[in-house]
Amino acid sequence: MLRIENFNSLWEVAFAVNAIFVFFDLVPRLNKFFHGSNELGDYTIKTMLNEEDYRYVSTYGWKSILFGYVKFVFTLKLLSLFNSFFALVLIIIAGFNSSFQIGVLPFCFIVAILLIPVVIIPLVILYFLPRYKLLCLIEAIENIINRDNLDSEDILVRNKKYKIAVEYMKRFEFPYILGIKRNPDISNKEILSSLDNG
Repeated sequence: MLRIENFNSLWEVAFAVNAIFVFFDLVPRLNKFFHGSNELGDYTIKTMLNEEDYRYVSTYGWKSILFGYVKFVFTLKLLSLFNSFFALVLIIIAGFNSSFQIGVLPFCFIVAILLIPVVIIPLVILYFLPRYKLLCLIEAIENIINRDNLDSEDILVRNKKYKIAVEYMKRFEFPYILGIKRNPDISNKEILSSLDNG
């Protein structure tokens, strides 16, 4: 059994992290990051895609990404309010009853509840939402390529250009996204020369 009073500094840290850090530092930074990551891929598709396809690709999956972001930030704020209150209650309990004890398993569970959401939810926003955006861009471009499955010279040239646009985003705009398979038939030199040519 562990005396709850011995971990007062931990409860104070948990309170500060949830009540102050989340609302005044983490959420504004996540908002800035989200607006920045929302522009990823935009230059490429604006430069390399035809105008009629740009709107389709740029809005494909956008509502899901925005809804996911809003949902995760709301969950983070809600959990932070709950965790702030819970940490404060633990500090008050320790103040009134210094001999109050809890088991190791409940202690670990409490620490996980207080601190893990602050780590997991930003990880989802910082890594998985940009990954989802990249997958949406790729899927939208592949839909266009598959939609016009004709053997005309213009379509073949356009499809090649669109495939290069996809590879550019994978390699240069979203290089930290793991598990996205690259096309080995398209070299970096080919990608960059195609981008220079517009």
